[in-house]
Amino acid sequence: MITYLDLCILEFIHNIFKNKAFDFLFINLTKIGNFGLIWIMFSAYFIIIKKDIKTGILILISLTLSSVIGNLFLKNIFVRPRPLAPENMVNLIDTPKSFSFPSGHTMSSFSAAWIIFKNREKALGISAILLASMIGFSRLYLYVHFPRDVICGAIFGIATANLTIIVANKILKHKI
Repeated sequence: MITYLDLCILEFIHNIFKNKAFDFLFINLTKIGNFGLIWIMFSAYFIIIKKDIKTGILILISLTLSSVIGNLFLKNIFVRPRPLAPENMVNLIDTPKSFSFPSGHTMSSFSAAWIIFKNREKALGISAILLASMIGFSRLYLYVHFPRDVICGAIFGIATANLTIIVANKILKHKI
């Protein structure tokens, strides 16, 4: 039943939003989410430009932790296959070989975006959360994740960021 609902949502997205401009947009949003590239750039921005080494390092720690938890553990525990595109649909990107649950792009994006948001950089933090949301949506648009993968990826990413902040606060004995 839940998988059927996931497939209905994917079909809805495909039927309503599919067009060449969105193809270009979401392919590129997924690309900048690959390997956490955009979030590593945010980390460098905080370290080099803002001289906020703590935030930059927290982003890197949270990215690493979300990658390990999501890609090495959760994907191999849940072993959920990726959605299969309908026969009438052309795949815009290669379907990843890894399992589907949770979405690693979404998990890493939300872990980094949440660190930025919690850094009291509210305008930049809201923009980062919007970017993370768009990267997550790109995974649905490109038919490489189910909605549940993306939603849980966002939740796990925020949890990972909060865990990173809590542990850093305990180690450093003050709030970051």
